Amino acid sequence: MKLALQVFPIWAIACSALAYLMPSLFSDFKSSIVPLLMFIMLTMGLTLRPADFKRLLDNKKAVLLGLILQFTVMPIAAFALSQAISLDSEMTVGMILVGAVAGGTASNVLCYLT
Repeated sequence: MKLALQVFPIWAIACSALAYLMPSLFSDFKSSIVPLLMFIMLTMGLTLRPADFKRLLDNKKAVLLGLILQFTVMPIAAFALSQAISLDSEMTVGMILVGAVAGGTASNVLCYLT
């Protein structure tokens, strides 16, 4: 498992490059993205224990800071980036929305595995 985690960035970059260069190889998986993400999110949620929620209640300041940063800094950074690269208004709105959404399904899985 440790080796798989160590080479994961290499696999991710290689698959991303392959998908960019030959998107037709991955087009059959398009309909599987949502069900697979749902499965990953469900199984990650099933790993939570009551102690995990207690830790959240014990660290209210950290949770509040995370919420403030997620819904202020991230959208502002997305707006600044979209202005820096001169996106049109529709793309800017999309970028801000993506910035405001808590993400990280893959990062949650990798953190759990390590």
